[in-house]
Amino acid sequence: MSEQLQHVRIFKFNRSHLFLGGERELVLVTSLFCLVLIVILQNVIAAIVGMILWTALLPVYRLMASADPRMSKVYTLYARYQRFYAAHGMKHYGKVK
Repeated sequence: MSEQLQHVRIFKFNRSHLFLGGERELVLVTSLFCLVLIVILQNVIAAIVGMILWTALLPVYRLMASADPRMSKVYTLYARYQRFYAAHGMKHYGKVK
């Protein structure tokens, strides 16, 4: 009973690409947009809006990545193919209301 338990390492080779805890593309696009607001516009109001956007959206992206690291891609595919996959069965297509 005093033997040590053996454990097997599980390697995940297809890990998602996360940056600062969120999905890489969303975080980079948001940081670019906030950088444009702060640096290029050089306005106090634009700088405040850029900082508010950055501090508000980064935790949202982290929550999305913790739920599903590819959530934005899954949603865009869902939105693109939504008209092809109806919410009801195929038997309702022939009926006229």
